[in-house]
Amino acid sequence: MVRLIRLLLTAWIGLLALDALVNVIGNLWSVLGGGGMLLDSLRSTTSLGVMAMCPWVVLAWIVTPAAPSRIVVPSAVFVVWNACAALPLLLFLGLAPTYLITYTLQLGFALGVAAATYMRTGGWIVGSDTADGRLAIRPLRSLAAATLVFVVGPTVLAVHLIVNTDLALRTYTGGYARLSGDGLEFATRTLSRGDEAVILMGMVHIGERDTYASLLHGVPVEGTVIVEEGVSDRDNVLKGAVGYSKVAKALGLQEQQPMSVTAEGYDVVSGDVDVSSFSPATLELLGLVFSIQQADDAQQLAERFQAYAAHVAGDPDEMLSTLWDDILHARNRHLHQRILDELDDHERVVVPWGAYHMAELSQMLEEDGFEPGPPSWRTFIRWRTVLGRR
Repeated sequence: MVRLIRLLLTAWIGLLALDALVNVIGNLWSVLGGGGMLLDSLRSTTSLGVMAMCPWVVLAWIVTPAAPSRIVVPSAVFVVWNACAALPLLLFLGLAPTYLITYTLQLGFALGVAAATYMRTGGWIVGSDTADGRLAIRPLRSLAAATLVFVVGPTVLAVHLIVNTDLALRTYTGGYARLSGDGLEFATRTLSRGDEAVILMGMVHIGERDTYASLLHGVPVEGTVIVEEGVSDRDNVLKGAVGYSKVAKALGLQEQQPMSVTAEGYDVVSGDVDVSSFSPATLELLGLVFSIQQADDAQQLAERFQAYAAHVAGDPDEMLSTLWDDILHARNRHLHQRILDELDDHERVVVPWGAYHMAELSQMLEEDGFEPGPPSWRTFIRWRTVLGRR
């Protein structure tokens, strides 16, 4: 049994090295413009293998000193860190640099363990230099493992998830969204240039009824125009596109209603594009997404998701780049010009759009000479509303 445990540890370190090597090669290949389903599948397989093997390695560490703490503990902690640290690094460095850094460190760790083992024993079997190979439950190790799994682990993961979700929201929206003790909040900020004002309202498509009702409180009707979000589909290109009503109802929230319906007395114009301006690749991808939303049963859902996964696996980087340009950047450029046009006839333009549009749009307006004011915050999704539905 001890021999098997030592072989397990050796296989574990080998898999760590293989996983890291495959991912380093894969990310370098992606940076150089390459790609391929075979390499992506291999990367996924090795990464899943590492995660699946980790609990067994920790179990071996509990039952026998043949699994040395100096190897098991750092390697297990490293695997968890590697998984959890991707998001903070991703926000600052981007996808390829993040993976290159984390997997290069993982490769260095695994090779270091292998080298140290060879120097100690003259062989490659991890743990073979430990004198005590008896099988026995180690109380202190068991307590440490139980504390890690049931107390420290969930607490760290929960804090990590909350902190990094908040960081991601602030980063990708340019400071127009954040988490708070009350819920999910979005900012409204007025940008001024002389007598002209643009009021940017970070939005989300589902939220509290009273928050939507209070959006325009304090905004004068006279001299104000609302530039509304909402991609049109004049030729019914995206057949069967669905809204957010089911999700909103399930969470005890309300789907965002058109400003042309709710903003009584205000001038309301569209600032968005028609789907006919999207690239064929984006239209195809959106069609697959909508087909998943319309699945009638679990089998149909699985089949349509499989079709979607196969589609995006072809060239995900190029596909995401095209999609992002269509649904974000091109729409922002169109919206920016519409705002400037409306300022010819109005002194105040209100822009209640999704928060992810705000970072780029705010930058465009600041380049036009607009000065941003301090933000005011509204809670669109309250924790007590969502959790009260459970």
